[in-house]
Amino acid sequence: EDPKFAVVKIGPSMYRKLIIPENLHFNCGPRFQDTFDEDEEEEERELDREMVYENDEWVLRLPIAAVFHKFIVGSRARNKQKLEMDSGARILVPHREEQQDCIWLRARQKNQIYSCKAQIELLCEKEEAKLEYTHFLSIPLAYDARFRQRVDEFRENVVLQHFDGIDASIFMPSRRMH
Repeated sequence: EDPKFAVVKIGPSMYRKLIIPENLHFNCGPRFQDTFDEDEEEEERELDREMVYENDEWVLRLPIAAVFHKFIVGSRARNKQKLEMDSGARILVPHREEQQDCIWLRARQKNQIYSCKAQIELLCEKEEAKLEYTHFLSIPLAYDARFRQRVDEFRENVVLQHFDGIDASIFMPSRRMH
């Protein structure tokens, strides 16, 4: 039987809502039941050893380059506030003059720190494209005689076709290719 939908209007937008039949029964046998026992210890996760418990909350020193701090804080600290609201963790960012390549996450529960860390990593990955280049690599290509010969042949072929505004003077000498 095909699913049934109802149209729900919220503000100016309209959404489809799935109508779940009341006679629908779910198979919740022992295989699907939650087997977590509250007395059991949680299994250790990747950052658990780096977290410290102090003043009734967990603290994680997260290595984040100082150039990303402005993206984490955001305009009028809105990004930081949103991250804190979404994850439940507090974010402590060092002052600009300190130039520390880390931030601190504080929360009452470890999963709040994991959530905040994941959101910060996604934000930094997204904002990385906005960073200016800091290095230039120049790799010499002209060491190979065959490569220089092919570059010279290419230049000659283009010049011989007599395109407007293109002559041999606009090409770099093959011995200086990098």
